[in-house]
Amino acid sequence: MEKIKVSIMLELKLKFSLILCTIGRDKDVEIFLDSIVEQTYSNFEIIIVDQNLDQRIDLLLEKFPQLSEKIRLIKSEKGLSRARNVGLQYIDGDIIAFPDDDCIYTPNVLQRVADFFSKSSEKQVAYSTNTCDKKTGYSLIKSPTSAVDFDKNNLMGCSFTLFFKASLKSLKFDERMGVGSGFIWGSAEENDYLYRALDSNLQGRFEPDVYVYHPAKEQDSVDFQRAYYYGAGLAAFRCKHFSKLRAFKSTLLLCYEIALSVVTFKFKKAAFKGGYLLGYLMGLLAWKLTIR
Repeated sequence: MEKIKVSIMLELKLKFSLILCTIGRDKDVEIFLDSIVEQTYSNFEIIIVDQNLDQRIDLLLEKFPQLSEKIRLIKSEKGLSRARNVGLQYIDGDIIAFPDDDCIYTPNVLQRVADFFSKSSEKQVAYSTNTCDKKTGYSLIKSPTSAVDFDKNNLMGCSFTLFFKASLKSLKFDERMGVGSGFIWGSAEENDYLYRALDSNLQGRFEPDVYVYHPAKEQDSVDFQRAYYYGAGLAAFRCKHFSKLRAFKSTLLLCYEIALSVVTFKFKKAAFKGGYLLGYLMGLLAWKLTIR
């Protein structure tokens, strides 16, 4: 009985604001909303920032009448960082998250995050779940096998695995970075956001047994364009926050990873890293020439 009372108190106290930005997808958004319906924790709102020119999302939401009071649909211009900043203007919760429109929450995600923030210290402002591809088990990122704290010098997680205290709601994404920004720096906007969120010695927590599923497309094919923009985004992040020496070390590391992939006959990975390196070098040059 006492555990039930505690759970009810948590639901009344902590509300999630889930900012989901979408363009060009509706089936994936439907799958995500299906996973939200299955959540064991119910105190949340979903702010869908729709960048489509058609009404596909409006039509999709008709399938989820049970979520009608929890969803706010907002239109926005294209650009992921831009759309997230639009969504941040409407949040009403205590915990902020930025689920991708093709990710899936496992049923206990919100409950586990709420449990963490209900007892977190003032310094702990971020939380990251683990992630993998639901079908293959492959992960986009390398993660520890045990729970660990992290800070701005040791970032963990990616945009769709991260949850933040709403005390950070005034923090905005750098709209020069990310998919659809109109600039070469097509990624790393979440690293930039997390780095700034953890300034002033603030901390995050990573827990490996809580999952948000996300496709790991790089495993199956070599997308040079994706690799190129990923590399350019990393370059912008390095230039913005670190020394020239750190940027140079990243270049050497990428060269090493390419060579290692070749000698271990991982040619797809080598090709992807090659595109990444090219994007990284062009991103460095573009930042140097255009950002003052």
